[in-house]
Amino acid sequence: MVNIAVIGLGWWGRVIVPLAQGSPHLRVVKAAHTNAAAVEEFVRSHGLDLVIGLEPVLEDPRVQGKRPVGRRRPPELPQAG
Repeated sequence: MVNIAVIGLGWWGRVIVPLAQGSPHLRVVKAAHTNAAAVEEFVRSHGLDLVIGLEPVLEDPRVQGKRPVGRRRPPELPQAG
């Protein structure tokens, strides 16, 4: 079992949490979001340990895997040539 954190509880984070919670290989031990009020009901219904910001996740020794999720796309790679 790998203890993970889900960083960002937007649309994709809300998909990842129940999938991870249903996995025999993953345990969500922490979730991070920038606005607690916006995700309060989701956090409560899924029994999540919510923190604001990334630092508490990075400092938590229980978290073995950290996977950021959200809307931001990575920068485009330059074209070869």
